[in-house]
Amino acid sequence: TSRNHFEDREFEFASLRPVARSIPTLLDTHHTYTYQRYKDTGSSMINPKLLIILRCSRLVTKGTLSATYAEVTLTAAEKTNDKVLGKTEEIENSNSPSYVTPVEIDYSFTRQTYFTVTVYKVKGGSTKIVASSTFEVGSVLMRNDSTLARKVKSGGYIVVHLRKKTDLGKFRLALEGNKLVNVEGFLRKSDPFYEIHAQTGDDVFKALVYRSEYIKNDLSPIWDLATIDLDRLCSGDKHKSFYISIYDYERSGRHKLMGAVKTCVNELITHSIGENSELTLGNKLVRGRRDLGTI
Repeated sequence: TSRNHFEDREFEFASLRPVARSIPTLLDTHHTYTYQRYKDTGSSMINPKLLIILRCSRLVTKGTLSATYAEVTLTAAEKTNDKVLGKTEEIENSNSPSYVTPVEIDYSFTRQTYFTVTVYKVKGGSTKIVASSTFEVGSVLMRNDSTLARKVKSGGYIVVHLRKKTDLGKFRLALEGNKLVNVEGFLRKSDPFYEIHAQTGDDVFKALVYRSEYIKNDLSPIWDLATIDLDRLCSGDKHKSFYISIYDYERSGRHKLMGAVKTCVNELITHSIGENSELTLGNKLVRGRRDLGTI
């Protein structure tokens, strides 16, 4: 919170519960939140901008799945006034897709805010609804880790995670692989891409924050420059760990893990400017191979 315009005060969640049922925890580990008071008027306002982060689990579809994407609409009391807030990227051939692209929503503690998540299947230039569910922002924020999974009629779940949007700057990462292990066998080469998962608990890394493009038939790939929000990556703590995982892309969506490394922003910066600029990959699933390559 900018200290130039607001006076910051923190209250324990328990002390606010009698005031309003739907006041959320706003995703910090101590279940506190900042009460922002305008100095000039004395009126209090809590109007954060939130990020909606989406994934699905075990969706049931008819026919081949092809690619899916999720669209989020702000649901008004009058159904004719629904507003599209944004949509995610497309993910191919997965009935449990995890979307990297978040959708922003403005929220006020003084009123209930509903949004609808609709998952579409894309095939041959046409789209078809796979699943849909409506959520209330306050209800999601009240849940453990501000995450709510809702079962859909067609089968499977839509999982929504909310976090406060905070601008802590960007982290730019130029990554390349060197002599990665080939998990395709003797006749073909792997098609590597990487994902970055942020820490969500003690030695738990489940928050997907970035997914690269895949490089076809290349065990020493050079991926495009990545730009990642420091807030989502490490909450601005450059010593906080995250995982970089390398996968072999499969059109079926069943990607094969090639190797992974646990690191942090400061370690990557140190490697980028030092003589030893490589990190060694590890993977307990690749038996009989100690040398899995480096990034």
